[in-house]
Amino acid sequence: DYPDDCSCHVRDPKVWLENGKYHMVLGARTLDDKGCVLCYESDDLENWSYTRRYSADGMGYMWECPDEFTLGEQRFLSLSPQGIPHGKYCFRNVYSAGHCTIKGGVPENYREWDKGFDFYAPQTFDAPDGRKILIGWEGIGDIPYHNPTTQLGWQHCLTLPRELTVSENGMILQNPVRELEKLRKNPVAIKSGSKQRTELPFEFVGKADDGFEIELEGILKLEYAGNEAALVFLSESAGCGRDARFAQMTECGDIRLIADKSSVEIYLNGGGTVFSTRMYPANTEITLSVSGADGTIYELDGIEVKNDE
Repeated sequence: DYPDDCSCHVRDPKVWLENGKYHMVLGARTLDDKGCVLCYESDDLENWSYTRRYSADGMGYMWECPDEFTLGEQRFLSLSPQGIPHGKYCFRNVYSAGHCTIKGGVPENYREWDKGFDFYAPQTFDAPDGRKILIGWEGIGDIPYHNPTTQLGWQHCLTLPRELTVSENGMILQNPVRELEKLRKNPVAIKSGSKQRTELPFEFVGKADDGFEIELEGILKLEYAGNEAALVFLSESAGCGRDARFAQMTECGDIRLIADKSSVEIYLNGGGTVFSTRMYPANTEITLSVSGADGTIYELDGIEVKNDE
């Protein structure tokens, strides 16, 4: 029962209970190749009524993986649009993933969730204590780079769970859920201009007054200078075709970097800018070099997954 102007490209349902009714959003593509989100309501999860759609001009030919939620006092629509033109600072990946504010039933002010190489199709969940938690796919379809684990029969993963909050200016901030801090152990202070050998996985938490550069032993580097943050791969084998991603920032004072054996997630300025990428270092022990920032390196314990049954 899709609207008559929609193609058969309708997929990715998100279903939730709100104000006594079940709601569903579906990603869609119209017959004239315009992305949109179809909205439905139900009382019993079986009989659904079409209520409205979200759309916007110049936002690609297909909107995948939609999610609608309230954060603070603001309503948001998360979506993964296909067909947005690429720029240096925005929409660099083959397919984008971002969020809009919804005002008067109209999505506006589209902003990407993540500036890295590998992030797509995020979804939000409500924690028992009321926190809004986002988890994304740390991978994208049809990428021009590759993952060497395909030879082992697998690729891609999920991001760390991220707690969402809203800043004073209405911008969504993303930060790893606080439970991950319980994994920290053996802290080592590191000063600007120094190096430290560490095992993967690890976490670096630091502060910078101005520009800075952080390098993972010839694998990749994160740098900030001249209102531009850049994540640059230094090794073809570790990046597997990934090169550089950029973000415009008027300042960058705090840094949080979490790396494991096949991925890195970087949170800047309290989670206002995030980079996520897969990486494939040859060794699990690497050297971290820091210039322009002071901080602490933590080793990270693993997480035990328990079956409640």
